[in-house]
Amino acid sequence: MKIGIASDFNGLKLKHEVIDCLDVIFRFEVQDFGCKSDDPLDYPKYAYLLAKAVADEKISQGILICIIYVFCIIIIVYSITFTIY
Repeated sequence: MKIGIASDFNGLKLKHEVIDCLDVIFRFEVQDFGCKSDDPLDYPKYAYLLAKAVADEKISQGILICIIYVFCIIIIVYSITFTIY
């Protein structure tokens, strides 16, 4: 299964931990849509790239990580449906 992942700059460390978990433990192929550094950035661009890849069926699912202050928002993208935890 091919899964996409993206995060804001605050979620970069968590994103790398999730990638390692998906790759090593579950043996999923993971495509990283960004961000690549902890510099402040235009986060919606990466969310769009991830959602478009799911909609275009280039990946089967996507994980979007956004950390705002002490809150962590993880959105799992399935085709057109968004599930928010």
